[in-house]
Amino acid sequence: MIRGGHMRYLSILGIVTIFILLYACGGSEMEQGDKSYAEANYTLAINHYLKFKKDHPDDPKIKSKLALAYFQKGKELYTKTKNIKSFAGNYAKAESYVESPGEDPNFNKAFSSLLYELAIAYQNARPENEVQKEQYFNNTLDYLNLALEFDGDNEQAETALQKIYDENFEAMFNKGVDFYKRARREKNNDLYLSAEYYLSRADHFNPGDPKTEEYLSKVRKQTLSILKNSGPVSFCVVGYKKDKGYFLTDITASNFTSATMEIDPNNFQLELDDGSLINMDGKKTADFDKALTTKTALEPRKLLDGVLAFKVPAKTKVLAMIYTNEDGREVRKYFP
Repeated sequence: MIRGGHMRYLSILGIVTIFILLYACGGSEMEQGDKSYAEANYTLAINHYLKFKKDHPDDPKIKSKLALAYFQKGKELYTKTKNIKSFAGNYAKAESYVESPGEDPNFNKAFSSLLYELAIAYQNARPENEVQKEQYFNNTLDYLNLALEFDGDNEQAETALQKIYDENFEAMFNKGVDFYKRARREKNNDLYLSAEYYLSRADHFNPGDPKTEEYLSKVRKQTLSILKNSGPVSFCVVGYKKDKGYFLTDITASNFTSATMEIDPNNFQLELDDGSLINMDGKKTADFDKALTTKTALEPRKLLDGVLAFKVPAKTKVLAMIYTNEDGREVRKYFP
């Protein structure tokens, strides 16, 4: 009895000793990660957090901690090297853990601040060509907008975004008008599409500007019926009208891939001015000779013509028609 009790005492002592050693070393993996993060040792913090996540995959805090640690690591590498790829690459890892604002306002503010830093990094980066220049510009806008989604009170992001809008509105408007005038003279569809791109940008920078809206409406009367390679399956609207509560469209779709694709009429929607989306009305569509009511196989580079009907509420305006491809990419055609 004495020996057995002695052994149990040694076992308990051993367990206690292990816990003491653990806490002497900084506690749990999460606590050690927090300590490393506070010391700006983000690589070590990530290692601790990943170990903790392996044993506690459903912990509500670990994903946000990993997101911030990866994002901070990216910022640190960028600060040392000025290599935008290191910042963007670590942001991609951070984004895999957090896609949208959470319930913790402190996390949202911290993540918003880092998004602002990433946006400014893209703004200051030197592009290698015109394509990359456009990409960096778009990334700057996207990350500033995302920063404001995470924290609407981020004054740095709001100020930077407004400055970009103010500085670029006139340039975008003038480019759009120039492309439109050239397109009319040369009867060139590509020029009409370029005009729409720049005028859409101008409208985004200065919503409600009457001259921009006037030219954008003129351009979209042309681009609505232009078939553009915007996704695996793309489309244009060659005719449309309102009829007794229905919005009827005559569309042409094309398969821009090298494999046979299915076009699903249920993937078409109308976007209204109140923000709502309207699905295709199969019963009404079936009334027409060229009705698209079922999935249709479309060979590469082939065209498909058909009619789609949508029931729309009274006193609403149709802004755009949308087709969502199987990979999630959306193709949009805007009405004048």
